[in-house]
Amino acid sequence: MSVWEKIKQGTRDTAIATKLTAQKTALLTEISILKDKIKGLKQAYGVKVFDLLGEQGVASEAAMGIYAEFHAQIEELQKQMGEKNEKVEKIKAEEKTLFK
Repeated sequence: MSVWEKIKQGTRDTAIATKLTAQKTALLTEISILKDKIKGLKQAYGVKVFDLLGEQGVASEAAMGIYAEFHAQIEELQKQMGEKNEKVEKIKAEEKTLFK
């Protein structure tokens, strides 16, 4: 490979690496936001159940209903987080193929 070809290849790899880094950073930001949403839902769940248990004194069907409501929302967010983590891993794998 000529020097010029090596320069062109290096420039192309740098451009791809920059694009991949931007995509990875965006995904990691989205994952962080999802984690914060999950934490917020768990905190809201805790407050609701705590208040309910304070009123009723024992776990009840109402508490289980609250759990089911929050659990479904949290599972959806965790699914989204898993999908984004998979994308990050694909980007990392692609980054390893650059500059060879």
